[in-house]
Amino acid sequence: MEVEPLLKQVSPDTVLGREFLSETAAMLRLAVWMAYDTGRHGLAQRYMVKALMLAREAGNRMLGGRILAGMSHQANYLGHYGAAVNLARAARMGADGAATPTAMALFHAMEARALASQGDEARALGEAEPWFERRVPEDDPV
Repeated sequence: MEVEPLLKQVSPDTVLGREFLSETAAMLRLAVWMAYDTGRHGLAQRYMVKALMLAREAGNRMLGGRILAGMSHQANYLGHYGAAVNLARAARMGADGAATPTAMALFHAMEARALASQGDEARALGEAEPWFERRVPEDDPV
């Protein structure tokens, strides 16, 4: 079944519409990592942008943050360290108040990883640890 035509019929003004948009974005994240793992980074980036747009339309800030963290991971892997830092910070700021402590720790860790690639990991890693200590695993998304 093609999802794209259905996306045009879904309204983010309804609970069902927001859930559909969020689930479509979450499923698209799977395709992102399949493309990433096979070295198709351009395709992975296009999928991430689409997933991020869907999460934004759904108002799902937590999912948006997770997508931005994935974008940061890929940027760091590809050697785009400045972009990786900015994407991790966008994840952290965009999801603040909506993300679980574990997710916030992940966002800080992504920033620390990118900063480490630039030689400055201590600053952000110190901010990730308090979030990780406050985690409640059963509250985290799969």
